[in-house]
Amino acid sequence: MLPVNESDWKLFRKRLPEWQERCMEQLAESYAALLAGPGKASDKFWELEKRLRKDKKRVGVVADVSRSEMYYNLLYLLDDKTITLEDLAGFSPDLWERLLALCERHTVRLHWVKGHADNPHNNRCDELAVAESRKYK
Repeated sequence: MLPVNESDWKLFRKRLPEWQERCMEQLAESYAALLAGPGKASDKFWELEKRLRKDKKRVGVVADVSRSEMYYNLLYLLDDKTITLEDLAGFSPDLWERLLALCERHTVRLHWVKGHADNPHNNRCDELAVAESRKYK
């Protein structure tokens, strides 16, 4: 877990609701465009239902607000284009350095996978996380 200083943590908690509202506004606009577009009402209804099911899992809608998830949430919001680097004004240089280093070293594409659902990649990540956490006990 990357360390999070107190001022960054407070600022993150302050700004997250604003960012989530922005995300939901963008989603609402896309839903309105879908419903106003051409096509059968039933097709639009089912497409909307499918999008809602997927979108309600986004960090921009619901986030695990914990220090251990703060960098993940920021990366996800950046990757999802809910926020830009300009939205991170006011955060410490340390946070910026860590985020930029993560973005430079990795191609950040986040994909939610239901835990404990026999997904081989998720199971492997769980094994690695458990093994690593045991080093600190």
